[in-house]
Amino acid sequence: MRADVPIAAYLSSGLDSSLVVALAARHAPITAFGIAFEHAPYDEHRDAAAFARSVGVTFHRVTVTQD
Repeated sequence: MRADVPIAAYLSSGLDSSLVVALAARHAPITAFGIAFEHAPYDEHRDAAAFARSVGVTFHRVTVTQD
């Protein structure tokens, strides 16, 4: 958890990335990024954002379009 730049992680809302973000947040302030899709069945960003809030992590959504 040492770096010359701010630390960030990808957060999908799955168990693996959620665990990594939660453990990292215990040791240093981090930022999480997640992908939002236009097609609702594939979009998990709301769950990822809610989890990030619950562990005190700033969450940034990156929207991916078909274009």
